[in-house]
Amino acid sequence: MRKYDEIYIERQCFIHIDTSGVYRNDFGNTRAAPQFGGEYMAAIEKKYQWLHSIEEPKIILVGGSNLAFGIDSKELENILEMPVVNLGLHAGLKQHYMLEMAKAGVKADDIVIVGFEYETFYDKKSNALCVLETLEYGKQYYAYVEKANWFELVFTYFPTLGLEKLRRYAGDQEIQYYSVYAESSFNQLGDISYLREKNVQGETLPDVAINSTLVDESIINNLNEFISYVKEQGAQIYFTWPSCDEKIIVSSQNEIDSFAVFLEEQVNATFISDINEYILSNELFFDTAYHLNDKGVDIRTEKLAADIERTR
Repeated sequence: MRKYDEIYIERQCFIHIDTSGVYRNDFGNTRAAPQFGGEYMAAIEKKYQWLHSIEEPKIILVGGSNLAFGIDSKELENILEMPVVNLGLHAGLKQHYMLEMAKAGVKADDIVIVGFEYETFYDKKSNALCVLETLEYGKQYYAYVEKANWFELVFTYFPTLGLEKLRRYAGDQEIQYYSVYAESSFNQLGDISYLREKNVQGETLPDVAINSTLVDESIINNLNEFISYVKEQGAQIYFTWPSCDEKIIVSSQNEIDSFAVFLEEQVNATFISDINEYILSNELFFDTAYHLNDKGVDIRTEKLAADIERTR
């Protein structure tokens, strides 16, 4: 028989309902076992643990799902002869969250590679459901949430994720996850390793605009603060570009080039990649404008490895 073990109030007034008791993970963080284990966002635990388990100098990849679906970290390790941690998960977490997560694991002699989706430079508002799901997996993730987003998170929780947790608690059928959007699709290094042989994009996908006039200045300021922190730790930091489907981009070549020049001037770190080299043909993508298929992953990994090698 199931037992309603505990209802406890987390900081920031979130109520978590635990159906299997409170336990301690390998990093000493006491938390409630989540009702969402197995889902895509659950991969944050795997990434967090790998980030904090490596003692030697490492390469940390920071960005959204363009990295999760876009890099073969094992091949990158083989080429560069350094362990790789792919923190790429979901652009809806937005830059502040992912930078804070990376910051917690940066050590001297690490190499940090930042490659965010274009939209993350325009708007700081996170996808509340994405953020809320990550909070199910450990108390440490609360520290990564930008303060400006807490109000919406609180009022999003109860009518959405909170009710879904109650539904799953009350149900007897175990939920199974088999698709690419499952925790099991990630390998230890943080990559999606699910077989993706071809493009399965639907007929309509959101347009991608690459336009410097849309950039939020406060996001650049936050990036520069992160850059300063990384350098203070004795680590190196470089910027690359996300892989993006040329078919979905609605910006002109002039707008694309202007965007690259603008960021290179505003961000206090070296861009090691050519923006146009990462705008790839439609046949190399899987299901969105940023998610590569297996062939695309091989091409992008080779490009990124070459970009990093030029800095050494």
